[in-house]
Amino acid sequence: MKSTKEQAYVYALSSAALTHHVAKACVSGDLPYCPCGLNSPTASADASYKWKGCSDNVLYGQRVSREWADASWRKKWRPGSNATTPNRRRNRELLDDWAYINTDFSERKSVTDLPPRAQMNEHNNEVGRQITQESLYRKCKCHGVSSSCNVRTCWNTLPDVHDIALKLQERYTEASPLSELLTQFRYTTDKAIHGELSRQHLVYLRDSPDYCVEDSKTGSYGTMMR
Repeated sequence: MKSTKEQAYVYALSSAALTHHVAKACVSGDLPYCPCGLNSPTASADASYKWKGCSDNVLYGQRVSREWADASWRKKWRPGSNATTPNRRRNRELLDDWAYINTDFSERKSVTDLPPRAQMNEHNNEVGRQITQESLYRKCKCHGVSSSCNVRTCWNTLPDVHDIALKLQERYTEASPLSELLTQFRYTTDKAIHGELSRQHLVYLRDSPDYCVEDSKTGSYGTMMR
């Protein structure tokens, strides 16, 4: 059903899965122009381990996810912009990898200027990407005589996408109507959609039907007695 919290979950999960897949592909070398991700935003003061190795590049995965998952309701190009020509996008290797992550390839209208369903979908996509980023955890390997683990080398990695799906399932059960979220935080800018208070909430426009019973209007035979 369109615009329901089930659709909200599907969009968030799809966006998260795309982010996850690209982040992992960077590490495996499947994407030749994608570097390793950042190990740590600040140097660790703990001498028992060192940040080393190839971390999952979640920032790159998020960038690709935004470019593709949000494309259907975003204009692709700004006319006359040398930085965002179709040729540059097709030949991504010409861009510095971190420049690519920070380059906006679309005409980014205010989210609230988009149609309601596009607002809903873009917000839920972003929730999926945020949950993926927040799922990063530190993984370490021991070094030392007889595996004494005198020193550890560590990097950031993502859990299995199934674990992220479970986190999003929790957000599904707590999903809020888009109108309620806008009213609750009393925002009229993008923060209403992407603000700190609301980025963990999945949103929907329509209440879900009862999937157990037959509904001739939607063509559903229901799931009762299955």
